[in-house]
Amino acid sequence: TAMTGVVNACCDQCITLSIDLASFQPAYVGSTVVVDWATSSETDNAGFRVLRSATPWGPWTAVHEGLVPAQGTPAQGANYSIVDTNPNIRAPFYRLEDIDVNGNVTGHEAVIAANWPLIARFWLSMIPVAL
Repeated sequence: TAMTGVVNACCDQCITLSIDLASFQPAYVGSTVVVDWATSSETDNAGFRVLRSATPWGPWTAVHEGLVPAQGTPAQGANYSIVDTNPNIRAPFYRLEDIDVNGNVTGHEAVIAANWPLIARFWLSMIPVAL
């Protein structure tokens, strides 16, 4: 889902999100995971961080060093892609974070990588749903 505009936070403060995320899709391609995403607009965005985890709630590990630099503008978003050359078959969940120029981090919903190997799907089915 796209996220944009103003979000009401507690204590009567408002936070303006720095990006409008149009899509986020990690997918296994051979022995790597290609992570593609697109924005519709970006305002004061410094860059992105891609994370992976064994579960949709973490803990999260960075896929790359530093930030993927922002390339979009308020008038026009951008397309991005990175390759996870060392994916963990037991960590098929990916998550995107955008970091604004003031260092504020916005995390986006976790997504399971498409084309995940069948044997790994069996492993995931063994994780208890309720803790």
